Amino acid sequence: MKEWMKRIKLYAARLGLAGAVGAATYTGILGLRVQAPAFMTKPLTGYELQLAIAVYGFVLAALVWVYVRKPKRGWWKTNPIHSERQLVYLGAASGVLADYAWNDINRSFTGTIQSNLYDVTHLLSLIGVGWIVIRFLMFLAFAIGALVVERKGGLSGTAAGHAEPSFSLRPSLGVDGQDELNRKEFSEHIAEAIYSRMSRSAGSALTVGLYGPWGSGKTSVFDMMEAHLAKKTLRPPVIIRFQPWYSGKDQLNIIPEFLNLLIGKLKEQSPVAEAGLIGPLKRYAKYVTPISLRPPGMIVNLKDFAIHPEFSKEYNDAEELRQQIVEKLAHMKVLIVIFIDDLDRLDNKEIQMVFKLVRLIGDFPNTTYVIAMDEEIVTNSLAQMYSKDYKEDVGKKYLEKFIHIPVYLPTADPVRLSKLGWKSIEPILAYNEVKIAPDEVKALLHQAGCSPRNLQRLTNMLQIYLPLLKRDVHGMDLLRLLIIKVNVPGLFDYVLKHSGYFLGTVSDDQERGKIAGELREQYARYVPLVEQMYPPGMSDEERALGDLHKRICSPEHFWTYFMYSLPEGKLSQLQLNSFYKVVKADKLADKAYDNLVRASSITELNQKLSWNIAAMSTETNLDTLKVLTARFSRMYGTEETVDDPTHSTRSLIMDLLRSLLQGEGANNAYKILLAANANWVLASTAYYHWIGAASLEERLRDYFRDQFTYEALNRYERRDVQLIFDAWMKSAQEDTLRPVLSSWANRYGLGKTAQFLMDDQLEDDESTLSKYVRLIAYIPAELLERDVQQSGRLDTFAAAKKAVNRGADPLMAVLRYAHCRTYEYAHEVLSEAVSQKWFLREDIRRPVQDLCAYGFSPRLGDLRQLAERYQTEQAEQAVYKERGGDTDMASTLNIRKIYTP
Repeated sequence: MKEWMKRIKLYAARLGLAGAVGAATYTGILGLRVQAPAFMTKPLTGYELQLAIAVYGFVLAALVWVYVRKPKRGWWKTNPIHSERQLVYLGAASGVLADYAWNDINRSFTGTIQSNLYDVTHLLSLIGVGWIVIRFLMFLAFAIGALVVERKGGLSGTAAGHAEPSFSLRPSLGVDGQDELNRKEFSEHIAEAIYSRMSRSAGSALTVGLYGPWGSGKTSVFDMMEAHLAKKTLRPPVIIRFQPWYSGKDQLNIIPEFLNLLIGKLKEQSPVAEAGLIGPLKRYAKYVTPISLRPPGMIVNLKDFAIHPEFSKEYNDAEELRQQIVEKLAHMKVLIVIFIDDLDRLDNKEIQMVFKLVRLIGDFPNTTYVIAMDEEIVTNSLAQMYSKDYKEDVGKKYLEKFIHIPVYLPTADPVRLSKLGWKSIEPILAYNEVKIAPDEVKALLHQAGCSPRNLQRLTNMLQIYLPLLKRDVHGMDLLRLLIIKVNVPGLFDYVLKHSGYFLGTVSDDQERGKIAGELREQYARYVPLVEQMYPPGMSDEERALGDLHKRICSPEHFWTYFMYSLPEGKLSQLQLNSFYKVVKADKLADKAYDNLVRASSITELNQKLSWNIAAMSTETNLDTLKVLTARFSRMYGTEETVDDPTHSTRSLIMDLLRSLLQGEGANNAYKILLAANANWVLASTAYYHWIGAASLEERLRDYFRDQFTYEALNRYERRDVQLIFDAWMKSAQEDTLRPVLSSWANRYGLGKTAQFLMDDQLEDDESTLSKYVRLIAYIPAELLERDVQQSGRLDTFAAAKKAVNRGADPLMAVLRYAHCRTYEYAHEVLSEAVSQKWFLREDIRRPVQDLCAYGFSPRLGDLRQLAERYQTEQAEQAVYKERGGDTDMASTLNIRKIYTP
């Protein structure tokens, strides 16, 4: 709303200019009609007529020269109302049109020559106004079209309503910049102290060292100091900004560049200096320049010229000129402040040359040098120049000789820095539609401790890499990595070099310990930041979430952060979004899926689609489920499903169902899953994983009721048949199972049916009992007796094992052995339990009970009577205990595990 109000005010102001010009034009013409009616109606002849036409032609030619231009390329993209020249013409022409419409009598070239020329003016005004209106309408159409395209995201997927952020290019706040780090008071205090000292007439130059790490904001302090000094009107100082880093290819250009800059600034800012000072300075520059070209270190002081005869004349001339300059500066009371920046960017020889300049060449009265530097860098540089052993204290002492007043830059408030960082980062995030909580970013910046310059570099890097990677990485992890890249490039390289350690794939304890030790020793301050990116001791669930959220700790996504693009065989979110568009259109979805599989792999594609489920709408997930289930049914049993070792397509469908069956898309998901041509494997897998729970069980019961047959079941792969059979058994009503399985056993054979109910492993008697009773619960024991009689009995474990070794069907061998041995084993267990008054475990008592219910009657013998006796005795003991009998039943019941004899 504020933006629209600004535009309305702008247009009102500009149209007001046109209105004012129009009113003035109308008033002027009206004044001519009132004051000079005789001239306006007087017929002109001869010279008067020629003069009138000539003057009119000259004025018209001048107007054409001023206003008529060759149309520029893309002229329809510019608003004519933004041109003051066009507004003046619009106003003047409107005044003419108004007067012509309201006041003119002789129209259409029916009056005097003056009236006819006014008719021409009216036509030209009408054409001009029409052209301006047409231009404005064309611009309006272009602007509306551009706005529509932007709102639809047509401009590189930009966020509607957010202007594209520009790169941060300023090296500092600028003289007119805002104090965003709360250093204005500090800067003005230093500037005022310098000005006060110079105002008291000092005989030599003062050097002030502004110490601070690289990128900590020294140049911005210079800006605020300069702004404060520039306000001095009584004795305004000459302010010079000198950056020796820009002074050519080597140190030999530093002094000539400085002196030329000094001369230029004195001429520009101090009228007093023009008289008698500029000339000596120019000559001084000529003398000093060749002297300074001598190899660094050969001459340390101007006094050394005395011992070099070949330079004696130059020395005398230079010294004489310097004295003249000193005297004139002292007499004129010219105040000079010289800011020298970027000293820590120079090499050793260039740094030495700057100090020679300050102490020897430019040691003038009422002059102050303010030198910004990183003390550590400059000290080390000087130590390399003047200490054989590169001792840092030597360089420090050398620096102390030159700097009269050391001033240390105050540490930036970390809270202000974090707010400043968020102010720069937030537009980039908004433009790229990446959502990160402001508090998260501010806390990260506070923790990282970026300098002002590194904050600028961080935002510029983020502006480059975020549009490239925003769909394929985690926003906060990318920000953390870029902070490390900006603040500690060595750590960035270290993480890349030891990627296996950070991804948890290094198994050697010694190597892990070594890397962890190096990390804490070299980058202790940044270990917490690294652990936010690579959390130690991650669980499987946390790793899965890392994959889902595209964290840098995920092996699937790690290399994307460092390659600034996806590795070979990996799919981008942009490719997946294209797939979703095709799926939604319900056209060529299979082809799009195949293309993505060819570009990567079926496992990669399905994994990426699975990670996207939570972010997609219900409609999109339903469309995807429909495409995938149809494809799975069509491709089942082909190379695609057989060679998919992780069953990724099946897993993806299960993930979709987990999401859909819990929400509003449940009914539609069930319809897709249980369609007439659907694959039973998918519904059975969902039931196995208990997806949809009771609701799916009820639907499966109806689904299988009319379709489930032995032939239909065996059309599926062997690994899936048991899954489908179990789903049918658990979902079907209990009273329908025995008739179906009995008919299968009669029609297709006992072994063909028993394979679904038991395995073919020979085991101990207890396990064999459990297998056998599960079988006879659904298949009549009489059928087993029939087959055993035909195939032969296997009464012992050894006999059964021998039969298998000789090539007998393992399942039938287990059945024959179980049919022979189970009854005997059950009789032994019950007899011993009754005689010894033992308590049978539930997993033995229940199978014995089922054996009595479903077993082959001729084989049961007195087993049922034994079971009844056992139950009676257990009931009596329970009653005895309830009536307060001996609570120590161990001697009576002898509760213990029944082991196989």
